[in-house]
Amino acid sequence: MPEETEQAAPAEPKPLFTEDELYNLRAIKLNNGHDILACILVIDPEYMVVKRPCQIFRIVDNDGTVTVVLSKWQPFSIGDNHIINKPSVVTYCKINDDMKEFYITSVKKQIEDENKPKKSIDGQDWPEWMDQSIDKSKIN
Repeated sequence: MPEETEQAAPAEPKPLFTEDELYNLRAIKLNNGHDILACILVIDPEYMVVKRPCQIFRIVDNDGTVTVVLSKWQPFSIGDNHIINKPSVVTYCKINDDMKEFYITSVKKQIEDENKPKKSIDGQDWPEWMDQSIDKSKIN
């Protein structure tokens, strides 16, 4: 008779943000005019480390309706954490719970989009060679 083996329960997925990270979610105003939302991980006299920064865009329709859009701040980055020079920060503050939930939803959507298969503009599949590393020695 075959032995029954105990199967380990699948590991729970790692949360997108820890409680501490969300506690430190802030609106940050930069001296270039950008407004971003990000979880502050480290504050040092010379720099600030933030996780998953999103730039805030406000779109005003002709009727005065305001739409807020959050976009990945550094759209071509591959990491979650970013360093901001402290002199670039004008101010930062806590945000309300509605904006916090909007931020979390937006980041989840960004991650989904990042993990979707890439398509070219004309709807054709993204060529494999586009994802390969560039051999810098072949660039003139």
